[in-house]
Amino acid sequence: MIHLVGDVWLGKIATLLREFYPEEPITFTDETQDKAFDPAALPEGTTLVLSSGAVAGAGKSAIIVPRAMIDGLSSLEILGNTLVGGEYLPEQLSETERNRAFALIARGEFDFHCPDRLAQSLKNIASQGPVGKKLAKHIDTTYREKRLISGIDRPDPILTYEATRLVADALGLDPTKMTTKDHWRIDQVAYRQSTRVLVPVDADLLGWKQPLDSRWIDAILRILQMAYGKDDQRRPSLHEDTSDAAQRRAWVKERVKGKPVSALADLLRLQKQGEPGPVVQELERLLTQFAHIPVAQKDTVRLAVLRWFSRVGRAREAVDAVLKSGKPLSPMISQKVINTAANHLDAEEISQVLVALKDRDDFSEAASVRLTRFRDLVLRRQKAK
Repeated sequence: MIHLVGDVWLGKIATLLREFYPEEPITFTDETQDKAFDPAALPEGTTLVLSSGAVAGAGKSAIIVPRAMIDGLSSLEILGNTLVGGEYLPEQLSETERNRAFALIARGEFDFHCPDRLAQSLKNIASQGPVGKKLAKHIDTTYREKRLISGIDRPDPILTYEATRLVADALGLDPTKMTTKDHWRIDQVAYRQSTRVLVPVDADLLGWKQPLDSRWIDAILRILQMAYGKDDQRRPSLHEDTSDAAQRRAWVKERVKGKPVSALADLLRLQKQGEPGPVVQELERLLTQFAHIPVAQKDTVRLAVLRWFSRVGRAREAVDAVLKSGKPLSPMISQKVINTAANHLDAEEISQVLVALKDRDDFSEAASVRLTRFRDLVLRRQKAK
């Protein structure tokens, strides 16, 4: 006997297992309907399949299926709901300010950190046993070509089918029996689709290969102006009131006070004037808001930090700031870091940078060797004096 205990998605997986393996005794308990479920009450020899966290003390033999919380494949549910938690943002913005936020998004001046959010979701799924590890790998290698989910917690039938295949394999059932030309159908294993919008800037960051919904602009405006109810609990993972969320909300409010302009407009203007003091001051401000700057513009800030901080004798600080600004750095920025360290730091400081580069995949061994040679050259010059 095979018994599944868990959430709605696991119930859909149970539906498919019964369809493909009618000879197997397969039952399902909805965790929300039977909170007093006791695995010990099942017949001896029953194999348990559980949603993660559904039953405490189920034993090591249970097969765990991660809950389908896959954040990062949509953009605007976060802004439409509570912008990653905390206060209900649409109530804090006037209609004019919401329209300015829309303009920023449409121009690519606002991204939603989709790759980072997706990576964290997949890491969480992969940590939950063999099925989770294989499922995370499948999502990571498939999401660019196939639509797998609506919103963050509603797998499309094609992903439910794949999860069922992995569960069947873990159960020792023959996955080749799961052959049907209609396994992607939208009947008993489908969810009602949520308002899911992936804006072009986020699609580019994800390497998305599917055509975007041609009405994504209409969807942005609808979400910004109508939004979900502030008490909506369908997406609890997005309600966490983290310090990053608070900073991001404050940043959005600041950006929509005036006419939409690039977050880097003042930096570009000051660089043209060529006075190091004001440029460095603006860069210091941008570094405090670095997490909220669109990914496509981050390298512009990194380059400016390395250049202008070095001009005012703060090269060591510049290198540290860029190294801490996120991984992986692009090859161009990695090269600039090496050049800045080689041209502006003393031997001891270069040694400290070499320690910081250790085990970083965005710096090649050749780059470290080159920087080591610069350090040794500096040491020889110091001894010669």
